[in-house]
Amino acid sequence: MSRRRQRGQARIIPTGWDDASGIPAGWDEVPGPEDRPASGTSAPASAQTRTEPEGRVGGAGKEKSRRRLIAIAAVLALVIGLGIVLPALLNRGRGPEAMVREYLDALVLGDTATLREHTSTGSGPGTAAMTDEVYSAATDRVQDYEVLEVRTEGESATATVLLDNGTHQYESTVTLTGHSRNFYSPLEWRMDPVDYGTVELLVPPFAGELLVNGTTMAMDHVRRPTVDGQYETVLQLLPGTYEIALPDRGELVAPLPLEITVLPSLGAEARYIRGQELGYDITEAGRQEIEQQVSSHLEDCADSQARQPDLCPFSVPVGEREAGQPSGGTWEILEQPQLEITPALNGGFDVVGTGGSARFTPHAGPDGTAQEAITVDFEVSALVFQDPGGGLHAIVLGASGRYGVVVCYDSETGQSSVSADAVTGTVDCG
Repeated sequence: MSRRRQRGQARIIPTGWDDASGIPAGWDEVPGPEDRPASGTSAPASAQTRTEPEGRVGGAGKEKSRRRLIAIAAVLALVIGLGIVLPALLNRGRGPEAMVREYLDALVLGDTATLREHTSTGSGPGTAAMTDEVYSAATDRVQDYEVLEVRTEGESATATVLLDNGTHQYESTVTLTGHSRNFYSPLEWRMDPVDYGTVELLVPPFAGELLVNGTTMAMDHVRRPTVDGQYETVLQLLPGTYEIALPDRGELVAPLPLEITVLPSLGAEARYIRGQELGYDITEAGRQEIEQQVSSHLEDCADSQARQPDLCPFSVPVGEREAGQPSGGTWEILEQPQLEITPALNGGFDVVGTGGSARFTPHAGPDGTAQEAITVDFEVSALVFQDPGGGLHAIVLGASGRYGVVVCYDSETGQSSVSADAVTGTVDCG
């Protein structure tokens, strides 16, 4: 009689699929011999259908939801962390020294757009000459620099720099201020407004343009009248040497250029250059024109029969006017004075003539007796003005030296008119 060995419960190898225990739900119950149907009979319906326990289905769903919430929270924490930490990492190299170097690089390279952003006046009229074209033509520009020291105190920083223009080195300082958008954001450093060299120029009232390093610049918005009747314009210039002049106005005059050097000093050390006057020199053609006008005036004076012609530089001395002599006579110019012409205010000229002489011959006395001629030496002084078209007007002063001149300029047309003697007459500019 053979023996049959009873089978025990089977052991399931964990697969790690669904359940945390590694055993699929409902697979841990294997029927034993007592659960097997007898030979020739079919298994009960309950043995052929396997169902998961209800509790296990609900637990798996909750576990998935919990894991999803944890993942979402982790992503949010990562985003918030990057929003706080990343700006700090990106701005780690944007401290005050980095900002100073960025600015000085623009100064060396001639990036005038960047430099204008740092001016104390913004991009106003005073920065009209701060262009690439003007600055590229300047000499003695900053060629190199060195940041000597940067001191930071809270939200303020001061940088000491050494600027090199190729021939000299100049120490200067710039300041910066830190700005923060919120409590968590790092400081964003910005340079405080920079003061560049400032030049104050006196210009004629008829001047509508200016040449800076050969570049024409309109003065519509940078010219203003002064209390003494002159006009001035104020320009900010970057460190360097510039040639500034008025435009050409024809063959009678020639522009007198100014050479202005703005030292490489920034901030409080920036230099203010005052009272530089722009004008014109006289050309040979202009000299001949003035000499002709002065000579013509003297000839008009010689046509007078008075011992002291009005508004003329010569007259018979008082000691020569004897009682009983005729008051009239004739004048003759013996020597024309030699003129010295120098530039003056408002684009005009001062004229001084020396070495002139004239002879006055009195009329014969009542008895027909001829009178002795009187020779006088004289000097002449004149003021010369330019009109907007480039013409010259010489006004010879009288012997007394008293002369008032009124020049009227039409603001719309730019035309001018020069008065006669304002000591003896009046002028209406209306």
